[in-house]
Amino acid sequence: MKAWQVMSDPDRGSTVVFAETRGQAKQLAMSTDACEDASYIEIECRRLPAADHLYKGQKELRWDDDEARIFLVKECSWACVDPDPDVCDEKHCSAWEWCMNGKEATY
Repeated sequence: MKAWQVMSDPDRGSTVVFAETRGQAKQLAMSTDACEDASYIEIECRRLPAADHLYKGQKELRWDDDEARIFLVKECSWACVDPDPDVCDEKHCSAWEWCMNGKEATY
C-alpha cells in the first residue's frame, strides 16, 4: 500500500492516508479531520514513499502511534498544528527530541 500526504487547507495541517492510487487517496482524505469539509478537487495529494513502511492495515496514519510520529517529525519535519502546552514536552511526546515546537531555533 502506498502512503500519500493529503491536505485541503494549510491551516488545518495534513495527514497521511494509504491507498493504491491518487484518486483513492483523495477519496479517503475526505473522511479525515484534515480534509473533512473539502471537495474532492480541493484536496492536494502527493506521494510520500518514505512512509510506505508505516502501513499496518490502516487507512490513515495515526499521529498517536509513536513510530509514525517520530518518523514524521524526524524525517518530514512535521509538528503539531496547535500544540497543547500541557503535553508538548519531552515527558509526553515521543518525538520531542526532533520537534521544533516550543524550542528556540539554534542556527
